Amino acid sequence: MAALYRASDAFVLATRGEGWGLPILEAMACGLPVITTGIGPIREYATDQTALLLDYELVPARDSQDSTFDHAFRWGRWAEPDVLQLRRFMRWLYEHRGEGRELGRRAAQEARLGWTWRHAVAKALTALRAAGAE
Repeated sequence: MAALYRASDAFVLATRGEGWGLPILEAMACGLPVITTGIGPIREYATDQTALLLDYELVPARDSQDSTFDHAFRWGRWAEPDVLQLRRFMRWLYEHRGEGRELGRRAAQEARLGWTWRHAVAKALTALRAAGAE
């Protein structure tokens, strides 16, 4: 995957919601400029200084095919990313490649400094200790 990321000019995921969004963080770690929806856990590691974050509107979640799965989405909401902003961000990256590379460099630095497996283990141990687990 790292080779695929590094062969790319950018990583774009106009998501409606993520539990964590590991591919976004992986792309950042590989130095790609990232365009993604600025919602939920993504904001833990992607900031205005490390990614191009799409605005969104929370809307009722729906199965776009009106299939039998609609009942599963009945009470949920998800993000509807701003498609015009997505187009502007993609155009900006195309026209400002140097600035896009700098954005990717900052993203890689943030990912490598704050989001390694060692950091994940330390955070998990802290949470377990706080919960009384030894």
